[in-house]
Amino acid sequence: MAKSSNKGLVELLAFASLIISAVCFILGIFGIGSGMLNTIAYICLLIVVLWVAWNYACHLSKTWRIIYFIIAILAIVGFVFGNFHIL
Repeated sequence: MAKSSNKGLVELLAFASLIISAVCFILGIFGIGSGMLNTIAYICLLIVVLWVAWNYACHLSKTWRIIYFIIAILAIVGFVFGNFHIL
């Protein structure tokens, strides 16, 4: 997975995404809008997924690294513009 120096940050972002998503879900049950919390949770999740995927793809052939970058760019563009729901 991640290098040991980055592992703590990846775990923190994954946990933060989980907690924020849970809070948003609970707020939604009570009819309360969560505002930017969903976006923050999605950013944390996107960072974790891209980070862990890169740690896997960097050991593969050049073709797979290129495929990774194409998918990563599509995921980031999809997040920014909100049209693609890749993840």
